[in-house]
Amino acid sequence: MKKLYFLLFTICFIPVSYSQIINEFEPNPAGTDPSTTTFELKGTANTAFDLWILSLESDGYQGTVDRAGNVTGTFDTNGLATVTIPDLENPSFTIVLTDNFTGSIGDDLDVLDNGTLDTSSLGNILDAVGVSDNTADDSTLYGAVLSGSDILFNGEFEPLLVFRDGSTGDWYQTVTVDFGQPTESISVFDVNGNIVPNTNFDSDPASGPTFGITNPSNTALSIETKEIAGFSIYPNPVSGNFITIYSKSNIPMDIKVYDILGKQVINKKKIERTLSISNLNSGVYLIKAIQDRAISTKKLIVP
Repeated sequence: MKKLYFLLFTICFIPVSYSQIINEFEPNPAGTDPSTTTFELKGTANTAFDLWILSLESDGYQGTVDRAGNVTGTFDTNGLATVTIPDLENPSFTIVLTDNFTGSIGDDLDVLDNGTLDTSSLGNILDAVGVSDNTADDSTLYGAVLSGSDILFNGEFEPLLVFRDGSTGDWYQTVTVDFGQPTESISVFDVNGNIVPNTNFDSDPASGPTFGITNPSNTALSIETKEIAGFSIYPNPVSGNFITIYSKSNIPMDIKVYDILGKQVINKKKIERTLSISNLNSGVYLIKAIQDRAISTKKLIVP
């Protein structure tokens, strides 16, 4: 309730515009940390911009300005522009796009460490996105507080790349799964930390950033966008050869299960409640349920 109050307070008093937005960047790219971080911005085609990109520490309610860079240029014919600022500290952090910044690096914008930001130095906030690297920080990001978005922890690792869907503008993250193991791979997760099959997209997000060209789009999205009421899975992580799938409705569900590479490994029709997963090896899977034109997905962990 406290965070909702702060959210409403902020929305009432911060002028917000989405004529320019953050479209893609690498929170923690693979390999040695680079000296700069590249951002792709999106705006009105063929128009000039003079903006600021800031990073606010979000490991708990800190709110310290950790990075700040003035970026200028002109959006191309597709409304895209690529800019750089000094390399970011690894998540958790919140990235803010604004038309002005009159403060300094090191300023504490959350002096009470309670989620209330002093935005007087931030000008007109155009966009904001929080990126978490652990579950504890999911609730202390500032993206939603600033009328933007928060990308929650995926349960695996810090995101390599975060990007907006090229069609819908929804945020996704690419993540190294099973790091250091023979099964290591790059998978896609949504803003809530749920795995999404790479094959759902018109181009594989695991291939890396697409700076300067249109981002991948999740072409698997359909009219079945309503979530299944009361959808849950037990036990998860799995213990045994069966899982129980719950919802508020008694209508049977169609169940599909995908591995981290997007390969479908289970496809069952008209499931009442119990699903056998005896053929699944240890790993992380995406379970997708469809019930009466509603759809829900959850990450399934098989130890």
